[in-house]
Amino acid sequence: MDGPTSPTNNTLPTTSSLPTNLLQQTWSHIYHTYTPAQIELTITLLNPLLTFWLAGFVLTYLLPSPPFTKFQPASRQPSQPKILRAALYSLRNQLVVHGLQGLELFFPIPSFGPLGKLVRKPRFRIEEELPAVGEVVWQVAVALVIREVLFYYSHRVFHWRGVYRWVHKMHHEYVTPVAWSAQYCTVLEHIVANVLPILIPGIVLRMHILTFSLWAGSQSLQATIDHAGWNTWLWWQARSHDRHHELFKVNFGTNGLLDWLHGTQDKVPRNKVMGDAEVGEKMHYD
Repeated sequence: MDGPTSPTNNTLPTTSSLPTNLLQQTWSHIYHTYTPAQIELTITLLNPLLTFWLAGFVLTYLLPSPPFTKFQPASRQPSQPKILRAALYSLRNQLVVHGLQGLELFFPIPSFGPLGKLVRKPRFRIEEELPAVGEVVWQVAVALVIREVLFYYSHRVFHWRGVYRWVHKMHHEYVTPVAWSAQYCTVLEHIVANVLPILIPGIVLRMHILTFSLWAGSQSLQATIDHAGWNTWLWWQARSHDRHHELFKVNFGTNGLLDWLHGTQDKVPRNKVMGDAEVGEKMHYD
């Protein structure tokens, strides 16, 4: 069989043909019940629901303090209206992206030319067999490098004086970020810096849809934790990105690789609290 059957065809494989593994059984049922477009859209909608909205709620309202502490002082923490503003604009960005995704999945768009792979349907492998563990590991490892390259250099461009005001300034309104400010930005920045560096590796590597779900979910969760501002063991990179919001021109990447290569990582001791006069874009663009 080349792909899932039509959703109007409710015939499922016989019990004897289904693997005994529960995960495989569940996935086989989904595979034979829904179309590739329905599977892709549903999975990509569930991902931010869990890794951005639910995780963001927990990190913003439910994480106990103490024992956990914030990187930046209480005097700089955003007010409740500012937290809700971040959530509202993040929702706007997600609605735009998923709206475009839904239109592309369910309405015909020519898939030729240099952008052919981006609009090829399905973009990911949607097969009944689950991906092998080894395949998942090497694809995620390669995707981490691709994402670092795409995000780091686009982020550096967004900090160019002529570009910053129109594209990236909105995101840096949060000198002290919160979880839901991870996607608080212009629609252009959201697509170029948040969506494409995660989407492109999945397409180029021809990931299984479940591998892509794991990959995209882990990166969304990383961004949510990175912006939450908590000084915890949950994610080592969180301090690095929080410092980027403080000091503005350091720590542009997602995992430190290109910051190390280009010498843009910060040299400030991890637990040092910066004074108000030392933080924010005013240090560079006033």
